[in-house]
Amino acid sequence: MKPYVIAAACLALTGAAFSATPKASLYQTGLQDLVDTAMATHRFDTFLTLLRESDLTFNFKDTGPFTVFMPTDRAFAKMPPGTLQRLRDNRGALRNLLLYHIVQGSYRAENAVKHKSIDTLAGPPLPFAIVNGHGMVGNAHFVLTNVATKNGMLQGIDTVLSPPSD
Repeated sequence: MKPYVIAAACLALTGAAFSATPKASLYQTGLQDLVDTAMATHRFDTFLTLLRESDLTFNFKDTGPFTVFMPTDRAFAKMPPGTLQRLRDNRGALRNLLLYHIVQGSYRAENAVKHKSIDTLAGPPLPFAIVNGHGMVGNAHFVLTNVATKNGMLQGIDTVLSPPSD
């Protein structure tokens, strides 16, 4: 098979992985930082509250660029009972969990899944894949993609990701 046919097939597959993903244009401002942009969507309140409780919010207001693979409030609601409180009681584990959702650089979803993995601010890399035509980060599906901000990119996901244990 010719190389350009393989490349075209890969691009088509990558595009298909995001064709059913909700459009982010309703939220794009390009003027606000990651935190303010996420607040404006009203879909990430739990993540933002945990950032604030961990004293991490200031890190994502004016610095960057970063890409945040941010779990929705529904993703946090799916966690087993008591998990969120245990994380709140262990500040180090909470910070590690939050930083595991953030990578240095600004990645569009379709570009992120082209990587096998990308190192997180917590250290361990996030794995990416295309499964049954859908882009995935770890075991999470993208639910909101490519929300551009003044200091990076917001990618909404449907599952809270857990960093690998040592």
